Amino acid sequence: MSRFESKVALITGGASGLGLAVARQLVAEGSGVVLVDWDGAALEEAEAALGGTVRTLKGDVSKEETAVEAVELVRSEFGRLDVLFNNAGIDPLRARSVIET
Repeated sequence: MSRFESKVALITGGASGLGLAVARQLVAEGSGVVLVDWDGAALEEAEAALGGTVRTLKGDVSKEETAVEAVELVRSEFGRLDVLFNNAGIDPLRARSVIET
């Protein structure tokens, strides 16, 4: 049995980079995972690639309503939360290009 088998994780900034890598490892070890990210397309790709028990939520975790929604999703899908990986952050150069488009 792995240390994360049957655990439930919530990962902010989970659609790419380090968040996605952690999600991949947790799923491989048998965890249920909820990914939260502002990039809906990347979330869809991550969910398809990871398989397993992965759920996603598109939202901005700097907004209280997204945090509440994320906790409700974890509660409704899994009933509890064992791991929180608060990984969301902003790359100022990338954020500027997203805002300008």
